[in-house]
Formats: sequence, C-alpha cells, structure tokens
Amino acid sequence: PPEFPGQTVGNSALLLDGKSWLELSDASAFHFAPGDSISLEAWVRLSDLNDGQQVYVVGKGRTGRPGTMKENQSWALRVRSMGGQCRISFLFRSANAPSVVGANGKETSPAYTGELHRWNSDLGFDADGQWHHIAVTYTFGDKQGPLGWIDGQPTDGSFDMGGKTFSRAPYSDDDQVWVGSSMGGNPGSSFRGSLDGIVIHRRRITDTEILQRTRSTRPTNVIPEVASSDIPSGA
Repeated sequence: PPEFPGQTVGNSALLLDGKSWLELSDASAFHFAPGDSISLEAWVRLSDLNDGQQVYVVGKGRTGRPGTMKENQSWALRVRSMGGQCRISFLFRSANAPSVVGANGKETSPAYTGELHRWNSDLGFDADGQWHHIAVTYTFGDKQGPLGWIDGQPTDGSFDMGGKTFSRAPYSDDDQVWVGSSMGGNPGSSFRGSLDGIVIHRRRITDTEILQRTRSTRPTNVIPEVASSDIPSGA
C-alpha cells in the first residue's frame, strides 16, 4: 500500500538471487488428471531478465533430482522474455498414452509419446523493477487452451511447443514442487528478483477474482496486442 490497496501493511516477499530457490518435498497435493483445472498466480518483481530467457516462478517436476525423468514437467508458471517484453509462460508435459493389448495378446506401443507443451501470453509487461501480477488458468484437455492475466488484464496466447493437447493427460509423478528455479538450479532458468502471493488453485479462476486482487493506483503498463494486418508492409 498505497499503490496496491488490497495488500496488507508490512507484507513481505521472497527475494531470490538466481542461485537459490524453495523446495516443497511433499508434492502429493499437486497431482492433476485429465479434466482437472489448474490456476497459477503470483506477484513478480524482476531485477533481471535477458531476451529469450525463461525463468521459473513455480513448477512441479523437471528438478533434475536423481531417479526422476529429465523432462517430467507436470506443470509450471514461468516468465519469458520475448521481443523485449515479459510474457506469461505456462509449461506442462503430457503423459504417454496407455499401452494397448492387441488381439494376439501382445502389448503395443502407446498411441503417442508425452511431450512438452508451452503456451505464451500475447500480452506482456516491461521488466521495469516494479511489481506485476500474473496468472493463468487451464483445464487439462480443454480445446480452448489456457487464459492468462497480466496486472488484471486478460490475455489470450498460443502454443509454440507441443500444440494443443485436447484429451491428453498431464504427466504426473512424485517429484517436488520448486519455487524460483528448475533443472537442478540452472541459473538460466532461475528467478532473479522478488516473488509474492504464489497460489496454486485446483479450479478455474475468474476475471472478478483477478480484478479484486490487482486493484492499483498505478496506471496500466500492459502492452496491447497488435494485429499484423495493422502494420504496413516494411514498417
């Protein structure tokens, strides 16, 4: 306060230096199945983000711990720098389709092999050292894809890896949930700055909820999406 009237006086945040993170060893409450909804939100204040870099806010799996599969990303909320703007990056891996037993009694290979699916928001914000609220909601297997918010403004996005999954289930195992890093603490994937208000919902969140949480006296700093047809050739 007073910039964000909904926050309490004396509220503190987690400061990360790109070399540290939090580990939640018991991830039993963070499994999701086909048809389940997940919503992830956080307040972020970046101190540094290079163009093309993708840093973790919170994610389950892909920790690089012994005994875990390399790309076992159940789900993750990240910030990605694209064209000088910070975008929401929602990442998850789809699970292998169950093997099928044929008429000859032999087990066939899965109908498809699980892969990483990466969704990026159309809207972005400046890495200006100020607090920004980001959120994304998705129902696993939903044909409509995720929906995001930046500083209370809704944003669509698109998959640039893996594509839409339709009926595919998310990958799930017993790997940890990490806040602020991934892949064994890789500095290139680790958050540098402050994090606050991280919430993992087992339901879809709404515009109304987001607007209540992001009330601010600060002028909006969201960069709007521009259709390519609005830009003259050569401009």
